[in-house]
Amino acid sequence: MACATLVCDYVAMRWYERRQYMGVRTIVRTQMIVVLAVVFVATLAACFVAITRADRKDAYRSMQSTLAYVRNKCLGRWARVEELEATGELGKLSSDAQRAIADDVSVRSAVEEYSQDLGTLVIVRDGVVFCSNNNAYPAGEVFRDAFGQDGTEFVASLARTASMEQTLMVNAVDRTELAYACGVAVDDDCYVLMERGFSSVFDHRRETMAGATLVAIAIIAVTYYLGSRLLQKVLIGPIDRTNASLEQIVHGDLEVILSETGSVEFASLSAEINETVDRLKGWIGEAERRMESELAAARAIQESALPTVFPSIPDAFELYASMEPAREVGGDFYDFFMLDDHTVGFLVADVSGKGVPAALFMMRAKNELASRMQSGIDLLEAMMLTNEHLCEGNDALTFVTVWAATFDWSTNTLTFVNAGHNEPLLLRDGRWEWLRGSDGPIMGFSEFAVFEKRTLTLAANDELLLFTDGVTEAMNADSKQYREACLKELVEQNVELAPRDLDAAIRADLATWAAGAEQSDDITILVFRVC
Repeated sequence: MACATLVCDYVAMRWYERRQYMGVRTIVRTQMIVVLAVVFVATLAACFVAITRADRKDAYRSMQSTLAYVRNKCLGRWARVEELEATGELGKLSSDAQRAIADDVSVRSAVEEYSQDLGTLVIVRDGVVFCSNNNAYPAGEVFRDAFGQDGTEFVASLARTASMEQTLMVNAVDRTELAYACGVAVDDDCYVLMERGFSSVFDHRRETMAGATLVAIAIIAVTYYLGSRLLQKVLIGPIDRTNASLEQIVHGDLEVILSETGSVEFASLSAEINETVDRLKGWIGEAERRMESELAAARAIQESALPTVFPSIPDAFELYASMEPAREVGGDFYDFFMLDDHTVGFLVADVSGKGVPAALFMMRAKNELASRMQSGIDLLEAMMLTNEHLCEGNDALTFVTVWAATFDWSTNTLTFVNAGHNEPLLLRDGRWEWLRGSDGPIMGFSEFAVFEKRTLTLAANDELLLFTDGVTEAMNADSKQYREACLKELVEQNVELAPRDLDAAIRADLATWAAGAEQSDDITILVFRVC
């Protein structure tokens, strides 16, 4: 049984090695089935052996009891004959009486009336069959002729050893059948032989084995059920609960506390996981504080890079701008600077992405544009050179949209280039309209991009509203965007507002629209009014 269990276990383990990601529940229950199957087979084999031995012992006891009974009959009969011979009375009896004594009806009846279905009984006297209950061994037949050359020696051996041996017998239907034989000696020349057929000895073994099989199946089933319940309670349940807690921890819930105390191992594991989570919370808190400090410094640097003192030159222009990042640092930026005593340059830009990478690219793009525009070269050339430099080493393919312009108030001429940015709104003659048809390629994506320069003459009180897509794509709680139509409707209702006030009105309307929803993108606004 132990060898069979080890072999099955080895086969099961090799099967597990070929199959990946099997659960502990499946592995253990499969092992249980293998072990219980081996136990079941071994139990049935043991039952079969035990039942066989018990049936043989019962048959031996029964045959010995029957042989003792017949032997006593024979001894009683021959003791009577010897008594009569000793007293001389045997010769005084009539011939019929002497014949009756010779036949000894009591002995013959004891043998002949014994059911042949239960076995064969044969009395052998002086090597001749005295009587039997089987027609295959008729009275008066020489025993050697009935049982073979060694038949007498076989019976004598059985009588001496009082054992039960396997032999062949002729049954009630005159067919040879495997049987068990026992013998007993009445005297030196007389033996009683008994044979019982194999089917007679083991006639109840099949029914007994069937009952034992049903009982074994019931015991195995109950054992498997109780083992599965114990497995679930002691091992699988704690593992499932531990895995569920770990999944919560992996998804960011660090307030989970494991409390598996059903065993020393799980109690130790729970304590170690809880300690690890506590340390992780400490590390995360420290990292967050350090990150917040670094991001605060980065935001301060970024804000310091954006101009906050806005020029207002009488009879020339008035300008105001603001930028609110979606995160601590953003990718939007604006800028303005004097090019000479009658020309101002200004721009609004939006870098792809968010966070620190966008902020770094934003600083690079801002410095590139500002330095070239302030160098005195043509606006279009400044845009082309900046694009070429931004494409160099841009493995991340980060790009930026830019709307850049210069305004010469001596001639009221606005010169601008649009590099893929949102088209602005233009207030002219008291009406806000979209400045369409000025779109162009983005910057930083292709060094071969070609931009277009346009000019426009502005009059007093004309106004430009520049913005990034964080305005028109602002989301509310229902994930609906603010859209260009909402922006145009708002500014049409506030035609008379100064640039600073118009910026404030737009931001207030965006806050009302969002209704507490998280800001999804940087919001940058620049308002330029001709005085």
